[in-house]
Amino acid sequence: MAKKHNKSFVEIKKDNNSDSTIINPLEQYEYIEPPKKIPIKQIALVITIIITITLIFIFFKIIDKKSFKPDETVKSEQTTKIDTYKTTTTEKEQNKNDKITETLVCTSSTIEDNLQIDIKVTTNFHNKKLRSDENLMTIKLLNETAKEQFDNYVTTLQMFSLYLMENSNYEITDYTDDNQFSISIKTTYTKDNKIESNLTYDEDYESVKQKLIELGHSC
Repeated sequence: MAKKHNKSFVEIKKDNNSDSTIINPLEQYEYIEPPKKIPIKQIALVITIIITITLIFIFFKIIDKKSFKPDETVKSEQTTKIDTYKTTTTEKEQNKNDKITETLVCTSSTIEDNLQIDIKVTTNFHNKKLRSDENLMTIKLLNETAKEQFDNYVTTLQMFSLYLMENSNYEITDYTDDNQFSISIKTTYTKDNKIESNLTYDEDYESVKQKLIELGHSC
């Protein structure tokens, strides 16, 4: 009777008389695993699913943009209109509250070491409450012997003005001549912003006047 071999075994030894064959008859056969086929259909199916999901995602993104962009634009326009209305209303209220109704002018003049220093302080009020002021200082050189001191005064005031210019509450202008230097410092007082001054926002007319008199000014 002929021997039937398993298809997964391949005979590799033909010497049937060998001692090793007698000891282990199966040694002449070696197991070879059949080659695996590449699952082309499964891979193609996975790729198709990925592409489909991607296209669906892109489609919903486009729909989402088209659906919500007009609403967002309308909301943005409404918000802008509301903000504009609030800003306009606030500006009107501020302009109304900051309208100047009274003005106080105080002056002083001194001569020292051949230098004449004139100061004019103009304070502005709304219903007797301080809103702004302007300090105009003019230094005149009366004699060339005080030229160095005059230059030192000018340099100091210019440096001081540069320091003040960092704050938006101040408006500073100056004028220089050979023998005269003038500097104007305009200060705007606001409710929520404290600045370096001995005067404050909403300060009473009489209080401001008294302080200026104590500084040596005539009002």
